[in-house]
Amino acid sequence: MFKGINLQTISREQIRRGRLASERVRAYRVQRDLSAVDVAGMLTAATGGVESFTVDDIIEWEREGFPLAQIEIVERAFGLKKGSLTSSLRKRLNSIEIGARLRRAREDAGKSQRQVAELICESPKTIDQYETGQVVLDVHTLIAYAEAVGTTVAYLVGETKNAKT
Repeated sequence: MFKGINLQTISREQIRRGRLASERVRAYRVQRDLSAVDVAGMLTAATGGVESFTVDDIIEWEREGFPLAQIEIVERAFGLKKGSLTSSLRKRLNSIEIGARLRRAREDAGKSQRQVAELICESPKTIDQYETGQVVLDVHTLIAYAEAVGTTVAYLVGETKNAKT
């Protein structure tokens, strides 16, 4: 799953950071209309050609989570500060503001908590806990929630005011 990394030595927090980075890379790629080929080229260039990245690497990492060894290269390739791929999204995910955005997006879509719960395979009680900020969503649930209510992850985490996909 993660190229060159023994999963048994990775902590749960490291895997979470890799998944957060994946979401940020996907969002960056979509915002700038970049293909996986473009991103692979940018990463390869950021290492001065020392490491070579493929489209398959990018697709797998966006799906499963970026290996921590690659996050710094991604930040360099995208001109971001070290640690920015994971820190800003984690801060937003821990905020109660996201709960209000979840609720607003669901209501704007005309869906009940039960309907969203069924669409993302959660209980209505869990949806309520997400919307009140009692429970923090993981990235995969956040993506599923956004799709269920027809909005973007960028909107849900407060990076854009445009709620439409």
